[in-house]
Amino acid sequence: MPLWKEFSADMKEVFLRHCAGRDQLDREGYKLAVVTLLGFKPSKVEMQRVFPLGMVGLSFDRFEELMEAQLCSTPDADLVRQVFIAFDVLGRGFLLEEDVVRAFREVCPLLPPSVAREVFRELDSDADKRVGFREVEAALLSYGSSSLE
Repeated sequence: MPLWKEFSADMKEVFLRHCAGRDQLDREGYKLAVVTLLGFKPSKVEMQRVFPLGMVGLSFDRFEELMEAQLCSTPDADLVRQVFIAFDVLGRGFLLEEDVVRAFREVCPLLPPSVAREVFRELDSDADKRVGFREVEAALLSYGSSSLE
């Protein structure tokens, strides 16, 4: 089953949490919902595409369509998202160095923590001490899909 189908109930819950009692998401609610579900803030270009001038709300059906498109946007999107979610056990939408060190310690206990720290530094492309989904996606997909399987 595609990962986005597993997210269907989560999408509804997140939509309801961020629609503030209305039946539509406003711009701010949409941003929060995307961060909650996907782990990254939508770009200004995406926000303009989703909310063209004059549009004030987004229905659940449209929100679901947009999230499905995001989750299926690349052939390896499901796998990359699973990797990110596995590392982001606190659900913050970003990783700190200690998250990466902890994950490596659980999976490869004999691997020195310095290796995990180096991986974190490689992933942190903007050197802000936080690694978002887009950074993980870029790093994993840059190695090609054969290295992910």
